[in-house]
Amino acid sequence: MRLVHQPKITAGGKLFFEACVAQEYRRIQIDAIRRRQAGKRGGGVRHESVADQSGLSTTGTLDLFEIDDAMQDLARLDPELAQIADLKLFGGFTIEQCAEVTGCSPRTVDSAWALARSWLQRRLA
Repeated sequence: MRLVHQPKITAGGKLFFEACVAQEYRRIQIDAIRRRQAGKRGGGVRHESVADQSGLSTTGTLDLFEIDDAMQDLARLDPELAQIADLKLFGGFTIEQCAEVTGCSPRTVDSAWALARSWLQRRLA
């Protein structure tokens, strides 16, 4: 519903829409977890593991809050790397789809994804 009334999205095409959905998906997940953990709802901490589908080979369980914090840090350092990581991690995009959305070559996206994945692995370790 957050995306319905935004004219840029309908003009951008299917992949652009899916990219926007991937970014909103992460925000919605974080908001939902925060609501569940709110004091008035008991405040029970529940870790959401995304290690399996993330492509981030770290040991242990990854907390969605940790990933969100790391993604925000990455966005401050390099917004383009963060966008590619968002598309790959939360949108399930291929390298070619990321290239189409970002306007970069697949080779550039592949290199950027390797750098972003490496940075996130170090940050989350």
